[in-house]
Amino acid sequence: MKNPTRVLLVRIGCVHCRQILPEINRINMKMELHKRIKIVDAFEYEELGMNFPPVLKKFSRNKLFDGFPLLYLDGIIIEPFPTREQARVFLNEYFKNEIAF
Repeated sequence: MKNPTRVLLVRIGCVHCRQILPEINRINMKMELHKRIKIVDAFEYEELGMNFPPVLKKFSRNKLFDGFPLLYLDGIIIEPFPTREQARVFLNEYFKNEIAF
């Protein structure tokens, strides 16, 4: 079975990124390593114009990127959550069958 594609693109200083990062880290700690959400920091690209992350390049090329954070779960782009609590509820429900402990 193919590993799922799960990516969170973040940027330093982004209010929405700071809101979801703790929730992603919390859920990642409960999942098997190969199922976790990969967190990609786009700081060097955004602030210095260098080291364009390949995943960001793919999303930009396909016109899927519209700002930070970009949460991509198994083919679905998830819009930023209004509150951290809503992010927690969504992530717990989405990954309820994959949480290992």
